[in-house]
Amino acid sequence: MKLKVDSLFWSAGGKNIVSDASLDVQAGEFVGIIGPNGSGKSSLLKCVYRLNKQDKGIIKLNENNIWDLSAKEFARLAAAVPQEMPGQFDFTVREIAAMGRYPHKNLMDRDTQHDNDLINNALNYVGMLEKSERMFSSLSGGEKQRTLIARAIAQDTSLLILDEPTSHLDIYFQIQIMDLIKSLSISGLASLVVMHDLNLAAKYCDKIYVMNKGMIYASGKPSEIITPELISSVYKVSAEIINNSGSPHIIFIGINK
Repeated sequence: MKLKVDSLFWSAGGKNIVSDASLDVQAGEFVGIIGPNGSGKSSLLKCVYRLNKQDKGIIKLNENNIWDLSAKEFARLAAAVPQEMPGQFDFTVREIAAMGRYPHKNLMDRDTQHDNDLINNALNYVGMLEKSERMFSSLSGGEKQRTLIARAIAQDTSLLILDEPTSHLDIYFQIQIMDLIKSLSISGLASLVVMHDLNLAAKYCDKIYVMNKGMIYASGKPSEIITPELISSVYKVSAEIINNSGSPHIIFIGINK
């Protein structure tokens, strides 16, 4: 599996939101996108999972232009978990996780044992199996997020696209979800993840793209690009970087004077 974004531009309301952005994700890579609020991270991701169509540039998945694929063909290759919570679903947790199997089925197909195994495993991964009969609307924000991640896992694709998947989660589930994504990457899945927490990104990502003002400001391994100079330039804060078992760990000092 290979995702390639080449010279992507996207605008809204006559304003450039993403400008000349290029990135690639290979099979088995956990790739993060970081940057301050308003830098274009989520807008870029929305183009990748076809919520928005880019103005210019090309996005390829396995050498295929994503817009040449049908919705079902795309969904067999890539699963997305957006940042925005959906409206009030009148479905159970299990029913929502089972929606991940739809791209692999015809209209009247029933769930097979294979489908059920994937759904149960996905719910178990995110700690929602025991709550599988709860209504989605009754869940906390973190439980809803974990249910949507389970749906994406049950989709059984080659690429996982997540927009701030830990934003509604407490520390335990933040680490659990990051460990899960990392383990899936080790087993060959490709992951493209917008992340807010720089230390989580530095710890888990194989490669990071830093966005600033709609453009890719820097990219590379966390140990190569996470520096006090980058933090100061992009986030306007001073920081110290220490080595934490081979990964950079950021200690924020204060706002730049």
